[in-house]
Amino acid sequence: MVLFFIIISILLFLAFRNSRRKGIFIPVNLFIWFNILNVIILTLYAKVSYFAENKLFSAMPVDNIDKNYSITLLVYTVIIITALLSSYGLKKDSNQSKPIITINALPMIILFSVFFFVLISIHFFFLDKQLLLSGNKYLGLNNPSALLLPENISRILHFLIKPIGLISFVLFAFFFAIRQRFLAGIFLILSSYPLLIVFVQNSRWLPMILVIGLIIFHLYSSRGRIFYKLFLLSLTVLFYLKAMIGRNTRFQGLVDTFEIIKKIELEMIFIYISGVFLNAFQGAINLANTFNLEPMYPLSYKLTSFSPFPSFIDNYDQIAQTAKIPLARFVPVNAFGEALSFGLGYFIVFLFSIFIWLRFTSKFVLSRNNIFSVFVIGFSFWITMQQSQYSFRTSFRQMIIISVLCIIVIFVNRIKFKL
Repeated sequence: MVLFFIIISILLFLAFRNSRRKGIFIPVNLFIWFNILNVIILTLYAKVSYFAENKLFSAMPVDNIDKNYSITLLVYTVIIITALLSSYGLKKDSNQSKPIITINALPMIILFSVFFFVLISIHFFFLDKQLLLSGNKYLGLNNPSALLLPENISRILHFLIKPIGLISFVLFAFFFAIRQRFLAGIFLILSSYPLLIVFVQNSRWLPMILVIGLIIFHLYSSRGRIFYKLFLLSLTVLFYLKAMIGRNTRFQGLVDTFEIIKKIELEMIFIYISGVFLNAFQGAINLANTFNLEPMYPLSYKLTSFSPFPSFIDNYDQIAQTAKIPLARFVPVNAFGEALSFGLGYFIVFLFSIFIWLRFTSKFVLSRNNIFSVFVIGFSFWITMQQSQYSFRTSFRQMIIISVLCIIVIFVNRIKFKL
């Protein structure tokens, strides 16, 4: 515990200092604070007997994580220091003003709206509606057979539906915060179907999307408006409880929602809240379990995990069926665990990728204050959460995409400025 207090004190000091200078709600500082919380949760469940004995809702083992505590703490310290180094020299633009929606941004907003509406309509039209109402398989709506379309098309639509929900809800939160109620209403409507999909599947991504929306709303709204923030926070906790209870039951549909909610016992509220934190910040526990498992991966899986191409081109899904090693049912080794298991060279490449991603997304946000900054903040925090919950490939491709977009915009703006 002495080692923990020394390291966490240093990391907290550096995180506070970085947040005070650059603002907490930029990609690099959100990444740092999220992973510090992962370390704190690991410490509580590895070192404090109360939490170890009341590990409600844990989807993975937490019994033997203490023996790998030091190495896990070391790895997370290296990850957080990499993030801190990525922000070195970055400065907030002192001329930033309140975000406004310019005429130039409106065509992009309309294009996004139409594109999302078309994809959502196709998904809904070809969906097996019975699975939406009532199902008996956890995440059954993610199965390609849930859509009456060719398998590859179904996989693409399933892959897109969550990001559409995320982007739409983030834009709703942004427009509602700056009191653009017409645009807020459009994106609330667009987000409702994707959020319904994750809601009926008892997916943790619903409360996580709400958290990102809450961050955006808090960042861009005027002082006060506390009722909306508390309401959104309450929904987040409620939906997290529903997800954790529902995934272990036979209830996996809209008509079974109240059956799941009725299982919530108010006298267990403290254990429920600790369970929410355990599930939300389980990345370091995931890594500690990975050291216990010591997974070995074939070269084909390592290379395709770094591939930027969809699975129907690089054949990742077929390779992963035999190569991916779960920690428990529905719990894969996360991005950090897989990168380390691939080998030291792969992990160094991953750290470098994190450095580039956090540096250029944070630089983008610090240099402008508009609707595109909102997208970069929301999507970067989405990636941060995915790294702790899902396999390497899931977040790595998204890191590359958003990094390239930010680098291109920064480079083009620099050329325009010189001209």
